[in-house]
Amino acid sequence: MLVKGIKSKGFNNATGTLKKISDYCAYNHLECIDFRSKIEEFRRVEITGKKPFVKEFKPPTDECFSQDGAKTIYQYALDHPDDLLYAIAFLITTGLRVGELCALQVSDIDLKKRTVIVNKMERKSDRKIIPSAKDYSDRIVFLNDDAMTIIKLALQGKSSGYVFINPYSKDGDHVHTENIDQRIRRLQDRDITFDNPVIRSAHDCRRTYASIQYKHGVDLVTIQKQLGHSDPETTWGYIKDIADADERLEKLAKGSVLGDSKPAERN
Repeated sequence: MLVKGIKSKGFNNATGTLKKISDYCAYNHLECIDFRSKIEEFRRVEITGKKPFVKEFKPPTDECFSQDGAKTIYQYALDHPDDLLYAIAFLITTGLRVGELCALQVSDIDLKKRTVIVNKMERKSDRKIIPSAKDYSDRIVFLNDDAMTIIKLALQGKSSGYVFINPYSKDGDHVHTENIDQRIRRLQDRDITFDNPVIRSAHDCRRTYASIQYKHGVDLVTIQKQLGHSDPETTWGYIKDIADADERLEKLAKGSVLGDSKPAERN
């Protein structure tokens, strides 16, 4: 793995799996190489000093907070009718968890009250819909004008069943998390060109929603209730990077070389 090139995270995942195999065999009295001691010996002898892993690029966390990028994706969804694109735009404009969105049914939507009832979600491991949201209680999510536009488009021709239908399913099954993640990657690779990867996954859509609301003056508690977080600290973790960036920019702007004066214009 090291010769072919692997990131440290991938290496740890692989060795972790080998250790579990070793533990399972030991517990069940099965013959097996003692992977644990072999791995520890390898780390101690072979991996010394600077670890020879492939350098992992970690984009700044505030890259997914671009309102311009969110606007571009939203407009693209309006121009290209497609349930997966509608789903991505709805995530950006509501802050829903992707599992909650996958499980949404027409009966959960109340256009008159501009609300969505969240009381179930897709379990990613087996794609099954479980009858409770992540916090094990019903949650009301309010829809702003952007979200209302998208949900009305998504509901066209649907009187029951799931709101967002998987285009790759022949029996009208709901969209799945991996469908949405793949469509987001396609947006950036082929359909839409960005200078920076503003949205990288379905979960980034949720973070983007939180940060945009905060930048427009929505208080932390309101955002917390919309996202369904039990702790405001969790919500703050979604937006602290962009808040910190804005604060630093504002403070650094005061340190202009020219101060309050303006450069003299050339004749």
